[in-house]
Amino acid sequence: MHPVKCTIRRQEALGSPVSFPSLIQDEAGNERFEIKGVHRIFCDLLEKLELCLKELESQLVWLTKKEIRQCFSLKMHRERKDKNEELYKMFICRSHLLEELFEEIGHVDP
Repeated sequence: MHPVKCTIRRQEALGSPVSFPSLIQDEAGNERFEIKGVHRIFCDLLEKLELCLKELESQLVWLTKKEIRQCFSLKMHRERKDKNEELYKMFICRSHLLEELFEEIGHVDP
């Protein structure tokens, strides 16, 4: 038998030994019923958590759109945007960063 299973079966919970083999073999009625109930509650909570996370994800989907993310980022850094808006937009918009960078390099006097 695996050492972890042996350790778990010898484990004491709340000061009294818990006999896992008796739970498996239907020898313990109340303990088995309580464990099944706790398992059911745990599964229900996991399902509710999944629903909450899906709802939260649907509420925040607007953050995944590129233009909205760019606008949001620019508003967060308004003081820098006012000084040099075009360079800052280039920094935020990473999809065209290389194109704009090479264009800027092409316009620089040596």
